Amino acid sequence: MLKRLIELTYPQGNVEIQVPFGRKRADLVVEQAGSKLAVEFMGPSHFIQQYNRVLNPLARKKEVEQILGYECVVWPYWIQRCSRNVQALFEEDVIGLASVWSTRAHFGDFEIPKAAETIVQISQRFNTFRDNGIGYMYLDEHTAKPVHPIIERIQRGKVTGEKLIPPDNQRDRSFWLPRGLYEDSIG
Repeated sequence: MLKRLIELTYPQGNVEIQVPFGRKRADLVVEQAGSKLAVEFMGPSHFIQQYNRVLNPLARKKEVEQILGYECVVWPYWIQRCSRNVQALFEEDVIGLASVWSTRAHFGDFEIPKAAETIVQISQRFNTFRDNGIGYMYLDEHTAKPVHPIIERIQRGKVTGEKLIPPDNQRDRSFWLPRGLYEDSIG
């Protein structure tokens, strides 16, 4: 899906899938208007232990960059797959979009080292932060999707807002939580 989205956004560009580097493969290599970069799509298992190991997305990024010799962009599951975010790969002034629909893997579950700053670093590449942070991604104000079910569960007291906040967080809660949840009485 991501390959096709890139091709639709940049029809003159070139997209290769599963590009070998050493004994491994990069998910995508994209060439557009003289710029070339690798894209590694990373789902929840890259951030939460699965199969007795936790993968480090920034270590993978560094490994790809060292061998291929050009930038590797980590595209995590919370970055919406849309033309706007494809444009953000090549155009610095494009404001990207974070959005989750139904994931059960939340930032509070992350087991990677320095989870909060890793999330920030990865998300900044797509210019996804708003004035109050990234909590908007659970709401329906930027895309035609429902509010994420975790919000209702938090509002009903089934889980706490901490589920949405990385365990090593040093930022204000309002950075991670959507509007209406960062008051102490709710989250």
